[in-house]
Amino acid sequence: MKLGAEPFSRQLSKKFALFLALTVSLGHSFEAALASYDSFLFGPDAKITTWESPLVAADLGAVAGSYSPVQANLNQSLVDNYMAQSFLSLALQASESGEKNRLLKLSLESSKSDRGSRSPSNKSNLALRVFVLLQLKKTALAKQEGVKLLQLSKEAAPMAATSSSSLSKRQKQKVATGLACSSSALVNLSQGFQRAGDSISAQYLQQAAAKLNVLEPSAEVVLTSAPENQVEAIYQQGVEAFKSGQIDLAQEKFKQALDLQEKTMSDKLLRAFDSRMALAQTFVALDRREAAQEHFNQIIDRLKQIPKIERPQTADLLAQFLRMVEVDLHEVDLHEVDISEIDLPECDLPEKDLLNKALQKNDWNLPERKSKNKSPLSVEKKERLRHGLNSLGTAAYLCKIDGDLVQAAHLFRRAYLINKHYFPELDDQLASTCYDLGETLYWASQLEEAEHYMQEALKLREKNGRDCHEAISLRGTLGRVLIIGGRGEAACRFYIETLQLLAGKSFAESFEQAKSLDLQQLLDGLTKVAIDSGNKLNPEFRNQYEDALQSLADAAISCRHYDQAIASDTALLYLRESSSKNLDGEAEKQAREQVVATLWQLGWVTSMVGNLSAAESSSKYYGRLIDEFPSTLPRPLADWYQARAISSDLLGRYPEAKRDFKEARRLFKKHLRQEKDQEQIDIVTWTIDDITYNLNSRRKSPASDGDYLKAEPNSFWRQSRFPLKVFVETSSNNGFGGPMRDLMVKAMEQWTNFDSSPIKLIYVSDIDSADVYIERVTSYDDIPYGSAGRTSAVYEKDNKRALDRAHVRVYCPSYDGKASRAEGAADKIENQEMSSFAKTQLYTLFMHEFGHVLGVGHSPGGQDVMYWKSCSTELTERDKETIRKLYRQNK
Repeated sequence: MKLGAEPFSRQLSKKFALFLALTVSLGHSFEAALASYDSFLFGPDAKITTWESPLVAADLGAVAGSYSPVQANLNQSLVDNYMAQSFLSLALQASESGEKNRLLKLSLESSKSDRGSRSPSNKSNLALRVFVLLQLKKTALAKQEGVKLLQLSKEAAPMAATSSSSLSKRQKQKVATGLACSSSALVNLSQGFQRAGDSISAQYLQQAAAKLNVLEPSAEVVLTSAPENQVEAIYQQGVEAFKSGQIDLAQEKFKQALDLQEKTMSDKLLRAFDSRMALAQTFVALDRREAAQEHFNQIIDRLKQIPKIERPQTADLLAQFLRMVEVDLHEVDLHEVDISEIDLPECDLPEKDLLNKALQKNDWNLPERKSKNKSPLSVEKKERLRHGLNSLGTAAYLCKIDGDLVQAAHLFRRAYLINKHYFPELDDQLASTCYDLGETLYWASQLEEAEHYMQEALKLREKNGRDCHEAISLRGTLGRVLIIGGRGEAACRFYIETLQLLAGKSFAESFEQAKSLDLQQLLDGLTKVAIDSGNKLNPEFRNQYEDALQSLADAAISCRHYDQAIASDTALLYLRESSSKNLDGEAEKQAREQVVATLWQLGWVTSMVGNLSAAESSSKYYGRLIDEFPSTLPRPLADWYQARAISSDLLGRYPEAKRDFKEARRLFKKHLRQEKDQEQIDIVTWTIDDITYNLNSRRKSPASDGDYLKAEPNSFWRQSRFPLKVFVETSSNNGFGGPMRDLMVKAMEQWTNFDSSPIKLIYVSDIDSADVYIERVTSYDDIPYGSAGRTSAVYEKDNKRALDRAHVRVYCPSYDGKASRAEGAADKIENQEMSSFAKTQLYTLFMHEFGHVLGVGHSPGGQDVMYWKSCSTELTERDKETIRKLYRQNK
């Protein structure tokens, strides 16, 4: 962290906060970070308190809340496109021709805007207009819109090849010359939209091509293949039969289209979706409810194979499916469910209250029953209810994979209650529902409730044995919930228990015997079993072991138990390297990617340990990545060279470090030429500048110099200010107590207790009289990116190098060395000692930050305390001579 004042104007008020809020709302990739106001350095500022007061017109200014014309046009275009699609969806469902035409015209009206001619929404509007106009049999107008769309698509190529943001009128005319809207042109456009991820517009154009072929049968149609042409023709025959009321004939045609499609074009999943939906509609029309429901089940099952970005809209499918499910659930009255008999989580918003309110409001549209008394269901009704329960789970799963997590959780909860109340004997089904509900809540970041249902699912699956395949697999996800919830310690214990269970069913005599083994003994025994070709255990044993290793490494990293992470990753690397041999094709590629990922994590973890032995290991791992995977893309290769350079610095191998830094900078620049994401452009640009700064510092102050004062600007305290008055915060919220305060004092004494040290300190008990304020923080809100500490300072008015006050913030989650719960977490084990590594890292970090307090800049030498990523626990002679020389020159 570079020392320097952090001026924060006292005139800034909530207007600036509002500006940041607007920026964040309009640019989703931008994450604003605003350090809290530093009252120690700058004094109290009343205006800052107004941030908490209600906003009034004066705060906004004349146009502060208004959008720019460009942004307003873009927003309106998005709204228009949404409304146009909504009217079109209703029109396609309308049975009466007059109502259908009315809705089609409303859709056409909503899609007519031409705001931002090259915006994606405008292209989507044009695709929709082509389809709607053909539905209205306005062929000429449809073809005109098609030509506009073709023109935009043709303009895209020359635009991409030049830096110009637009084409001249003459260029546009040249592009438009010879363009004609035909069925084949619409098919080609459809494929372009599909590749761009706009499957909805692609479907519009595909259906428009078929409609144009019907309206102009003489027109040439060039489809991608003869079978696709046949499928489309048969499908359209079915559509026409359905419209004319010939349901049996329509059903026959849709079956033919589907059969031919699956025999000749099994990869065309979207085409199959249309045929299946049409076939299901015929079953509904013929009142064959069970067949229709089964068909909807098949449609949803096949949707899982389609990538989400290409998946068609499913709102209509879901609505129809749930209407049929309600028939099976007609006998269910959840009002008679006694919530108190069901184990539900106690959260900030208790699930019991949530479910009780839903039952009171009848939020699930449950049929009213005359009697609330529970009555037994007949065998036939119970079977129908079970069928409905299965279908309810299917509908919930569709919402889950489509990303509608609120609706998915809503349906899974309903399935959970029905299962618990009417089918308590169906443990496997209840376990699956609990798992899906837990995973849905996990994705929605409702972690405490997610853990509750995951735990219940685990208990149910463990009825078949704690070490059964299903239970072990579920433990992987449950542990992830703990990690994301900030409970790394609990996750580590959980995954070690998973390893013990695997050991108990393999090489150890029992689970109890496995619990007596240390981690390395567990890993040695399990690895031996995993690589044994004669292993007769479940074929998934090795996969479960690898998953447990990766999960334990991630959990250990989250709570800085780097020794456990290194042990896990080392075993994982051995397994992945052994399995990558004798592979080829896609399997070999995936195996190599796994090896790269493990080597990279090992390189990173060992770099964080903070000693020379670990730095040597880190250098080795990054060296392997560079040597064995030279064809890697520029960005990761640049990261590897930079990381190895840092390790070489820490080891004192300065020439090697210099070469690697230069190569890293070259590769970062190469990557920058092809990077499109603005946030990544900012990060890479900052990294290039940082490496350049580092290399310049080396040139100014080579390792052969006795000090590093020339490397960076520096500051000082006037002699009259010594001894400096230091206040170490002692409150439990943001201070240090007991052994942790002693650790801070010991780090500061490194700068005072050596021969001829110019630094003298005294410790004061109140902040008002202090020159230096030492504070503990438990979040990274006030810490620069990529760091764990921040030193801020202000200077004397007449000398911009003479320090007047300094404030140090260092990240430390514990007041007195005991482990504390992260905000929002609920780790059941408290008052656990901080690891020795965590204490050592805090010690070296604070010793470095206090060097900044005294005015010392960074050293380019990796073995000095003032190196930006120092792992030194004692001042080097260069550190000592630098501080002595600094104060000799500034008496």
